[in-house]
Order: sequence, then structure tokens, then C-alpha cells
Amino acid sequence: MLYYAREFNHKTASAVTSNGKSLNDCLFPGPKLQQDLSEILVRFRLHSIVFTADIRQMFRQIAITDEHHAYQRLLYRFQPTDTVQVFEMTTVTFGQRSSPFLAIRTLHQLAADEAANHPEVQKVIHTDLYMDDVATGTKCEESALQLQQDLINVFKRGGFDLRKWSSNSIALLESVPPEHRQTEAVTFDEPTSDYTKVLGLKIGWDDDLPVVAKDAWTRYHDELPFIASVCVARRITVEDANYELHGFCDSSESAYAAAAYLLTHTSNGQIQVHLLIGLPTSN
Repeated sequence: MLYYAREFNHKTASAVTSNGKSLNDCLFPGPKLQQDLSEILVRFRLHSIVFTADIRQMFRQIAITDEHHAYQRLLYRFQPTDTVQVFEMTTVTFGQRSSPFLAIRTLHQLAADEAANHPEVQKVIHTDLYMDDVATGTKCEESALQLQQDLINVFKRGGFDLRKWSSNSIALLESVPPEHRQTEAVTFDEPTSDYTKVLGLKIGWDDDLPVVAKDAWTRYHDELPFIASVCVARRITVEDANYELHGFCDSSESAYAAAAYLLTHTSNGQIQVHLLIGLPTSN
């Protein structure tokens, strides 16, 4: 397939060609291999020592077979006065329907080929990886350091580098070069991390904001300070404890909701309750 990229970005694969179809129209997305984000976050709250990392330029490290290069052929010129040139992208490309499957399937194969002697690494790749982000942990610092090094070594065998390391363990952060760490300080044990909400509207710069959008923004702005009163503990487990899982659900004509809580009986007689996950839905 040959198509002209007016702008070389993540939307290129959806550009319509002269036959009325785009590359994405001709691609199958493949089976869903990506883990559910809520499940990853719940598991992340179970560990004493946690860390996150990012697979540097993951898509660009995965080559596609030679015979498929022609399906990623495009016409492009860097300046309006340049001669149009023909290019073929040789790696997994952003914006294609099949790219998430190809990337994750490659990592699963890496786990099978290079981590046969590292079951914990295989587990992380299959359950604690959200596309190119690792979010996992262990019960102690020693095992976390070992898992970190095993992950680095296994990913390196596949041509991948782990960057943007963050952890609640200083020893774990000090085991990687400073330039490989998260540039901004991140804590997983205190409610001090900053979160960003984005409200996107497709309107002109000089257009008046729709009344519905204006009212929604005003209400959001007025209620935003209440977030400061919400505190969610990162870790929900303790040593030498017994656990109970409690689920609740309710419904009405307009909505239904469900929630799961973890109840902990500690060895010194204390009781702790943490919300694991909740799901409200409107009918």
C-alpha cells in the first residue's frame, strides 16, 4: 500500500488512499493481550517494595518482517521545495491497529525465549506490564533488587532498555544510573504525587465556549479542592495478617455500582479496611 503522508504522525496509518481505504482499514487488530489497568494497580498495592519503569522507544526496537515493509511505504518530503521521496518504515509503527498486539506479543516471546530461568520476570511481562510501562514489586528490598536486575538483563537481550525508574526504595534507584531514573521525584507511599486532568474541546480559538462545557468546567473547578481530602493508601497489605475480601453491589432504575474491599486482621488485633476497586455505571 502506498499513501501520501501530509503530516508524519500517529494518524498516518488512517490516511485514506486513492481507493478510499487506509492502511488501518486493511489490518486486523489481533487478540487483546494488554492487561487490564485496574488489575495491575490492585496488584501494585499488594507489595511492600514497588517500582516502575518505562521501555525506551519500545515500538522502534521491534522490526517487522521484510515482506511487510511495502505495507508501510509512504511518500514524503521534508520541505515543500524538496523532491518527493519513497520511504518504507521497518519497525512497529504508532497509530496502526495491529501495533499494540505486535508489541506485546513480541514481549511475550521474549519472556519465553530469554526468561525460562526467571519465572518472576515472565510473570511481570505477562501480568504487570501495561504496554511499555512496568509496574510491579516484591515483599522485600533484596528480592526487588534481584528482580530489577533480572528484568534489565532479559529486556536487554531483546534489544530493549528500561528507563524512567521510580521506586520507594532508595537502594533500587541507586542501582541504576541517574540519567535512567524518573526526572521528577515520585513517591508511592505518601499522598503527594501530582495528577493532571485534561478537558479537551475541539473549537476555534475565538469561538465562545458552549454553555454545557462552561458549566461543566465551572463545576469541576469549584469541586477540585475537595480532592485534597481524598487519601488512598498505596500499600494495602501488612505482615502476619489474615485477609477477607468483601464485595457489595446495588442498583436503581438509573444506575448500578459494585465495590470490593479488603479487610485485614493484623497480628496485634487491629482491623484495616481498604477499597480495592469500584465500578459505577449509568443505565
